[in-house]
Amino acid sequence: MKSKSILPLAILGAMASFTLPAQAQQNALFPQGSCTQALEENARSATLWASGYLSHMDGVPRPVDEGALSAFEARLLSDCKAAPQISFMALVEQQSKGVSAPGNAPEVAASLLEKFAGSSPDLVEILLSVKPTPDEVRTMFPEPMASRLIETYDDMFGPRLVNEEFPPGRIEITSGFTTTFELRQAPFLDELPGGFERVLDQYQLDVPFAYVEVQFVEVQDNMNLSGFVYLNGRWVLMLRPWRGLE
Repeated sequence: MKSKSILPLAILGAMASFTLPAQAQQNALFPQGSCTQALEENARSATLWASGYLSHMDGVPRPVDEGALSAFEARLLSDCKAAPQISFMALVEQQSKGVSAPGNAPEVAASLLEKFAGSSPDLVEILLSVKPTPDEVRTMFPEPMASRLIETYDDMFGPRLVNEEFPPGRIEITSGFTTTFELRQAPFLDELPGGFERVLDQYQLDVPFAYVEVQFVEVQDNMNLSGFVYLNGRWVLMLRPWRGLE
C-alpha cells in the first residue's frame, strides 16, 4: 500500500507555484538555461521539476520519495558535471524512458547472462553477488515498503543461502528482458511468479528488468529468479518485491 505522504509530483509542483514568496520567484527555474545554473541555485527544486516533467513526458506517475529523489538528484548532478553547458531541459530529456537505464541494452543483458556462464557455475556465489543494498532498495521502492524489503532480503540472502546446496552438473538458462515501467506490457509477465502485477506502480525508476530461469538438466528441476533490476552499473535481484506490501 502506498504511503499517504506520497503525492503526485504534478500536485506538488502546483502547490509550490502558489506558495513560493515573491522574492523566491526571482530565482525561478529556467529550464532552457544551463544545467549548472539550475542545479546550483536549488538542486532539490530542480530535481522535483525534472521528475514531474519526466512523468508528463513518459505518462508514468512517479511517487515522491526521499530515497528516489536523492538518487535522481545525484544522477542529474553527475550528468551535468560531465556536460556543464547543456541546458537543464535537454539534460532531463536524456533521462526520459530510463532515469537509470543505460543505452547499451545488449551489453547490459549480456553482463547478467555472463554470471551464469560455464557448465556448473557457483550459484550461491552468484546470488550473494546480486544482493541489493539498502540504498538500492530505497531507490526502487517507497517507504515503508522499502524497509520491509530490506529485512526480507537480509533473510533471503542470509545463512540459509550460504548453506544452500544446488544440484550439481550442467545447467541451461532461459531469460527475458524489459524495463520496470514497460513490464506491464512485457509478453512474459504472465509467466513470472504471481505477485509482480501488484507492484507495477511501486517502481520509482525506469531501469532494465530481467528474469533468469535456471534448469538443472540432470535432475529436471528449475529455479526461477525473477526481479533483476539494473542499478548503479550492476544487476541486483529484488526477488518477490510484493512481500514489501504485506
